[in-house]
Amino acid sequence: EVARARVALSSNRILLQASQRELTSARHRLAAAWGSEQPSFDNVSGDLDAIVSIPPFESVINLISQNPQVTRWAVEMQMREKKLQLEKANRLPDPTIAGGYRHLNGVEANAFVMSLSVPLQFFNRNQGNIESAKMKRQQAEYQKQAIELDMKVRLTESYNRLASVYREIQILKTDILVQAESAYQTINQGYSMGKFSFLDLLDAQRTLFDVRSRYLDALREYHFEKAEIEQLVGQDLSSIQKNN
Repeated sequence: EVARARVALSSNRILLQASQRELTSARHRLAAAWGSEQPSFDNVSGDLDAIVSIPPFESVINLISQNPQVTRWAVEMQMREKKLQLEKANRLPDPTIAGGYRHLNGVEANAFVMSLSVPLQFFNRNQGNIESAKMKRQQAEYQKQAIELDMKVRLTESYNRLASVYREIQILKTDILVQAESAYQTINQGYSMGKFSFLDLLDAQRTLFDVRSRYLDALREYHFEKAEIEQLVGQDLSSIQKNN
């Protein structure tokens, strides 16, 4: 039992060192997010257990049009449509109107004269610029559709992962974690009375720690996917849920 306990202790020390290195890296990444080369804090605070229920997929996917990348191309399409209309307007040349005062020597009279000239375009009707504007407008439409499709694919994938990890959190919190804690308490009490061996206690403790670790991983994944969805739709997930 002592030998097996030492093996477990050494393994956990390795995991602890790896976790400490990851914590150090996470601190530096967080500090770099606001432009600091070295973290000036020791820890951060937050409520990982603060999760909200997931709104229906239809109410989320319909908000993809609010993504800045999608709205950018909507504005771009309006600009290119105006450019096309301008090129079509330039297809007809502007008439020239002139006027003036003239003395007529033959009849010894004065007169006010006006002239109107309209250029006749038999070959050049600005077709080249019109076709170019049409192509650019169509190109913008294709790019908007491609970006919107990519956003919808990313949103669908994140939503499915979020829904899956949300169910996992509920099961872990209300069922598996409760059973693991109960089993550990029972075996710990039995060990103190000599009913269980130290290895039994060690195994129950390891199981409890594994479940807690998985629960924390699930919470981390939940908040990551939640932030990804909120970035895609431009709204807080809880506000979407309230509107439904």
